[in-house]
Amino acid sequence: MMENDGEIWKDIVGYEGRYQVSNYGRIKSLDINLHKRDGKIEFRKGKILKASLSAFGYPQYCFSSSFGKRKLMRIHRVVAETFIPNPDKKPFIDHINRIKTDNNVNNLRWCTGKENMNNPLTREWLKNCRPSFHHSEEVKKKIGLLNKGRIFKESTREKLRIRGFPVMQFTISGDFIMEYKSPYYAQSETGALRTHIVACCNGKRKTAGGYRWVYKKNYKGKDLPKLANKKRIYKTGYKQTKQAIINMRKSKEKYRKAVLVFSLDGSFLSEYPSIIEAGNATGTNFGSICNCCRGRIGQSNGYRFKYKDI
Repeated sequence: MMENDGEIWKDIVGYEGRYQVSNYGRIKSLDINLHKRDGKIEFRKGKILKASLSAFGYPQYCFSSSFGKRKLMRIHRVVAETFIPNPDKKPFIDHINRIKTDNNVNNLRWCTGKENMNNPLTREWLKNCRPSFHHSEEVKKKIGLLNKGRIFKESTREKLRIRGFPVMQFTISGDFIMEYKSPYYAQSETGALRTHIVACCNGKRKTAGGYRWVYKKNYKGKDLPKLANKKRIYKTGYKQTKQAIINMRKSKEKYRKAVLVFSLDGSFLSEYPSIIEAGNATGTNFGSICNCCRGRIGQSNGYRFKYKDI
């Protein structure tokens, strides 16, 4: 493994003992003993790693933790987080010379979005990268007026208003009230939001503004069916009720199994009430513990696991 003069290596935060990064922007793996699924231990020698390029041209590498989780990280961020203090908690990292592949610590700095754009090299690059996109002052003024709607013809405005399909308005009980050219006109007359009217017509809402809505092209001339007054059911998820949380916990406790932990030579070490507790205590992936208990693999992370017989 070739070392450069003045190159300093430090452990990457969260991957201590597995990966290191240098102040020159290079990354390397360290010597490690890997515990394979068949119970064997494989020695893997450390080496300088080759990073790939992201779609935006930044070097990146997929790091693997001791728990088997992988994370894709850009090298310039790894270097900055390891070597450059950030007391002001600035969110961005600037390549001072604008070369994305130059991740030397002397070429990086923490910055805000404004500071990043105020880099003289950045401003020069933005000025020259797309020269054909620089409009004259007259064109800029015309674009500004166009965006504000000041030079729209009345015919153009009318076309924008009637975009969409004609809609029909009904009472909650299904009685016809009015027909409108588009959801825009329906919103102007009734106060119901245009997006809600469209959602009703597409079957995603029942009512909008206290009315029922149907596209004219979908109306068959028959009475609308009455709305079913069903009790609202809250799903366990974003809006969880107290009872739903209690039921979820009871379900987990019902199917939870105790796990026994053994050394590789078969000596009993400890017992845990569930896979989660065993994984947290031994630093082992939960899925690997489950596979051990089911006999799919012999060991994981230097331990053997088994469900406790009830």
